[in-house]
Amino acid sequence: MAYVVYDDIDNEITALTDFVPAGKDATAWVNSKIASAELEINAKLSSRYATPVSPTPDVLKTCSLNLTCYYILRQNYTQEDGNTSDWVNEYRKTCDELLKSIMTGEIDLSAPSTSDNTDSIPSSTLDVARVLTNGTYDTSGNVLSSGTMDGF
Repeated sequence: MAYVVYDDIDNEITALTDFVPAGKDATAWVNSKIASAELEINAKLSSRYATPVSPTPDVLKTCSLNLTCYYILRQNYTQEDGNTSDWVNEYRKTCDELLKSIMTGEIDLSAPSTSDNTDSIPSSTLDVARVLTNGTYDTSGNVLSSGTMDGF
């Protein structure tokens, strides 16, 4: 199951076939870039979520779209000959920022959806026990007593 498909990329990149190397089938070549992007995304998410994530949240569609576009376009802008493009690099940056937000928990893929979709996304961190601590301090901020609050 892919997070994005050829048509999604074709809608994002004007004249997509102009970027396909000579002699390559456009659909097969773009699908290989989609697969590479999703492999990277799944590898990064696998420490927190069961991958591939299904159903696909919109944020993962956005990540996959951006990373696939980056992979397709970067071959035309290389750092070696000084021909770099902030536009191309922005695709990568957007994906990396979204993945970082997912991995830090700022965006939770297992959170209830606002849509009417009732499927849940399994998370490998849902079993983590919470450890709550409490303490008593004097007016200077010195700890007088501390402990944990079990059972929460």
